[in-house]
Amino acid sequence: MVYGQQEKIVPLSGGFGGIRCNGSVGLCNVSQNPGGKVGEATKLSAVKINETSFQLIVYRKNLDSGEELRIVGTPFSSLDSSSPPKFIVEEDFIMDGQTVQAIGLKSGYAIIPKGKYSMTFDDEKIYITFNLEKP
Repeated sequence: MVYGQQEKIVPLSGGFGGIRCNGSVGLCNVSQNPGGKVGEATKLSAVKINETSFQLIVYRKNLDSGEELRIVGTPFSSLDSSSPPKFIVEEDFIMDGQTVQAIGLKSGYAIIPKGKYSMTFDDEKIYITFNLEKP
């Protein structure tokens, strides 16, 4: 019998509100949450896809309505999951080295380049996949 590799889910702290945390749409900050556990109060976590990419998982039940709005600019209840919007990163987003290491990504790859990213969602979670680049 062959066992599949279990995904390592890394709890994160962070929020949405634009690159400058000014309340606009997009990432405000993301960092490692070393004492955090994936569970009731967790808003964000990450799963490594390969050496330079990861999937950000957002737990919808732990977001307030304002936070959900700041992810794509409209309530998720009004979106069609069969054609989800793209998640927009307005400017290059630099992740700190500890967070990159905690997720298990290759050292030196710390920039989420500006652009539009695929996003999927269901009633419980939002999934956004990011590919990192070197500075």
